[in-house]
Amino acid sequence: MAINPNVSHFPIPPMSHDRSVVGRPLAKKMAEVLSDVTRVPKTGRNDFHDYNYATESDLVDHIRDKLASKGVAIFPSVREHNMEELQDARNRTVYLTTVTLDVTLIDGESGDMMTTTWIGQGLDNADKGYYKAYTGAIKYFLMKTFMLSTGADPEQDDVRGPVHRAA
Repeated sequence: MAINPNVSHFPIPPMSHDRSVVGRPLAKKMAEVLSDVTRVPKTGRNDFHDYNYATESDLVDHIRDKLASKGVAIFPSVREHNMEELQDARNRTVYLTTVTLDVTLIDGESGDMMTTTWIGQGLDNADKGYYKAYTGAIKYFLMKTFMLSTGADPEQDDVRGPVHRAA
């Protein structure tokens, strides 16, 4: 079996004498959550770039109760972050912040756990780049881990003008 380098694999915790529990308890509960989720509507709006998007709060609200009912907890932890000064298309200074998150899922009953790594980026001309990057990493962790559809394909979004590295 190939090992995904982006996922930390933990040994299966000792089980009781209950033979009805087979395999990875966390994976089983995550699969049950997958069967319960549906499309998340795009309630956010970016008027400047003229597009709708699924907000972090919509994603969290959509999946929080489903995870909690299975006893699955999520613990994000910032592994690293960095900020790079760039120039936008109008030659204004902007800051590209990159946040690398390790997100650990834990089954509260068995102790079975898994950690995945996610990267988010935020571009801002002030102090919000870190929060945009963190929010982006959490959003995509939720969307991709739990296969949450918003009804759109992000690869079809238009790129809105180049950003150039500062000299």
